[in-house]
Amino acid sequence: MEAAPSLSQSCKSGDVDRVEAILKEQAARQGTDDDWQKELDDCLYDAIASSRRLVVGALLAHGAKLTDGSFAVLLNRQDIGVFEELVNHGFDVNTRDYMGQPPLRQVFHGFHAQPDLANDRGVTPLGTCAIHKVSPEMEQTIDLLLASGADISKEKRILHVAIRPTAYGGVAMLKLLLSRGADPSYQDPDTGTPLHYAASLGLAEEARVLAETEGVDLGAVVDGCTAADVARSRGHDEVAAMLEKLAKGEKN
Repeated sequence: MEAAPSLSQSCKSGDVDRVEAILKEQAARQGTDDDWQKELDDCLYDAIASSRRLVVGALLAHGAKLTDGSFAVLLNRQDIGVFEELVNHGFDVNTRDYMGQPPLRQVFHGFHAQPDLANDRGVTPLGTCAIHKVSPEMEQTIDLLLASGADISKEKRILHVAIRPTAYGGVAMLKLLLSRGADPSYQDPDTGTPLHYAASLGLAEEARVLAETEGVDLGAVVDGCTAADVARSRGHDEVAAMLEKLAKGEKN
């Protein structure tokens, strides 16, 4: 009688049902020891090398760990599905445990990702970053996108996105995007310039940052209104007064 395929053989062939059966049997019998852990890790290497996404998921769910060798194979294979499986099982894309650099950076370059490619809602990676809080990791991600070819000058509404009520970055994200070249004067058909938009929302600090940005025209008119006019029409009198003083060259 022919022997049943081993775990390694099943991983290479992609027999996920057999893999699951072996893993469950092993877990019920003795749990995990050093030899079993090594076998799991070696099998994860084989599954990644064979682009067996479902097998990768099964192994990770039962304790397999990614090694430098496995990660190097992942980069070489350029299998985004397998990478997604790792992320789905808690893989930290910002860790420096593998090859000394954040995996996100290595995968981004290794997979030749298109930094300006929008999703099905028309949002680019930079646009996605704009709604988040600023952190060292987020700043690194934005700089990585820009260094890899993302063009912030094409992101016409990115400052509007950063200060909208559902965003989390606030003044810090606004300053970061401005420092990276975002256009502070773009006039959105619905909300006007970023300054008009901030004024309409009563965002005093955001309005001040924009008003004090080089090249911003405090007298710019959208639908017959300056940003100060918009603020006052929405009941944000303090913001309006601040903008009017800045327009006169005064400082609060």
